[in-house]
This record gives sequence, C-alpha cells and structure tokens, in this order.
Amino acid sequence: MKGISTKVDLSILKPVAEVFAAFRNPVPFFTSETSGPLETGKEIVWKFVEFPKGFSVWVRKVVPNELIQYEWASGIGKGKNFVEVTFHPRDKSTTTVSVTESGWPDTKKGRERSYGNTAGWMHMLSSLKAFLEYGVNIRKGAFVHMKFE
Repeated sequence: MKGISTKVDLSILKPVAEVFAAFRNPVPFFTSETSGPLETGKEIVWKFVEFPKGFSVWVRKVVPNELIQYEWASGIGKGKNFVEVTFHPRDKSTTTVSVTESGWPDTKKGRERSYGNTAGWMHMLSSLKAFLEYGVNIRKGAFVHMKFE
C-alpha cells in the first residue's frame, strides 16, 4: 500500500497461542466491545468507550498464531489503512508482536494521524502485555481526556 507506514514491536512473556487469541478478540484490554473475533472475510465492529460509534474492521487474512491482516478507516476522508499484525514465538513462553499500519497520505494531516496511531499501537501492545502477564487492564480510564459524547 502506498503512503506513510509505521511499525511497532513488543515482546510478551506468554505463548504465541495465548497472545494470538487475545489479539483476535481484544476485549477488554483494547476495545470495550467487539461484534466478534477477527476472522478472514468478516467485517467486525470495534467499540471504544471514548467514541460514540464503532469502527469497522474488514478482515482480509487470519493465519492462526502467525498473522492478522485487516483494513479500517484512516480518519482522512474516505481513505482506508492496511494493518498487519505478526506473531513471532521466541521460545515456548515468549512472543514478539509486530504491528505495521500503512496508507496515510504523505501530507501534514497524514503524518499527524500516523504519529497518533503509532503511539496508539504501542499503547495497545503495552495493554496486551499488562493484561496477559499481570491480569490488569491499564487501558481502563487511560483516555478519559479523549471521551466524546
């Protein structure tokens, strides 16, 4: 996909199957609600407490314990971004997750959105790590400053 691309990585001290399953159905550490797990060919709606409506996720490909690919709105006009999440087992109890998002236009607004989503993906991965490793939801209340009515 053309345009600006960003990537974040984080290692989680859990087996790949557990990390993959949590990402595939990201309630409560990322979303407040989902219309279903990420499955190839499905349109899933993710809801967040801060936003009044959900976000559609068009799932392009899911390979268990390896890969999730989807598209969602870029937030700029009618553009869509492509997200690829890969799961790399380091050993039986450690998984590195990589999230790459691409498709923002190479404009000032596109760069600003890409920076925001890069920070968002790192927060998502940190939330996933905290949830799986320690059983805590660090996302809860983290974005009250962004709540939209």
